[in-house]
Amino acid sequence: MMKIFLAAGVFQALGVVLPLVTQVVIDKVIVNHGVVTLNVLCGGLLIVLLFQLLMDCSRRILFAHTSW
Repeated sequence: MMKIFLAAGVFQALGVVLPLVTQVVIDKVIVNHGVVTLNVLCGGLLIVLLFQLLMDCSRRILFAHTSW
């Protein structure tokens, strides 16, 4: 049961990443013309999105196998 709460907490934390990245892009990249910062943020955001996709697919598979 604790693993379920932990996984739910991770999903909620990852949901906060996109607004934070948007804030950093507006505050640091656009104002300071930080192309390197933008590249790093894009790479990190891509990793987070792929992790969310992997976790969502595994959650659906587990739900499909345990719901019988």
